[in-house]
Amino acid sequence: LAERSGSTAFHCGQDAADATLNVTLNLTLNLTLHLTPNCVRTVAPTMRTSLPPPWVCASFFRTPAAMIKAFDHVVMTCRDLDASVDFYTRVLGMRLELFGEPPKPQRKALRFGDQKFNLHQAGDKSVTDIYAAQPTPGSLDLCLLAAVPLDEVIARLEAEKVAIEIGPVKRTGARWPIRSVYLRDPDNNLIEISEQWQDAPAAATAEHK
Repeated sequence: LAERSGSTAFHCGQDAADATLNVTLNLTLNLTLHLTPNCVRTVAPTMRTSLPPPWVCASFFRTPAAMIKAFDHVVMTCRDLDASVDFYTRVLGMRLELFGEPPKPQRKALRFGDQKFNLHQAGDKSVTDIYAAQPTPGSLDLCLLAAVPLDEVIARLEAEKVAIEIGPVKRTGARWPIRSVYLRDPDNNLIEISEQWQDAPAAATAEHK
């Protein structure tokens, strides 16, 4: 936006090959549009704002297309691979998978749903050909979605004598509000386990009051 002699000029274009869209709001708030092929061909005779409306230039307001839809796996650096495998399979029900091609040793992964944790032994540089800059046990802070009601997860944690540090509490998830508990794995990574938050029915709320 540029202020000139009591009027506001707004310029928009996708690239140098495009003609430029010029929007002028004068002192009487009349809007004049000089449109390009990339812009919406609409003229608004009167405006009550110093800014052009969102439909003035579609190319200017366009958001870039999303390039990422999900994660495939996360690499977890462990002090003790066996302890991590035991915790995630016995307590959380993940499935151990072995993978890798000779001559390298077989690697371990923990499968859950369509994702997995690839496990690295801390300090072992023979596992693969590239690593994080500072692979550190206990540095992860993850939120996992439960495959069963969260109360069943809590019961399993209690049966396995795994301490819940916080929760259940309400948190903000990627898609909706979530109900969560927090715990630690053998490497002291912070693990949040969640389900979609459900508001109490109105009748139950009234009865509780």
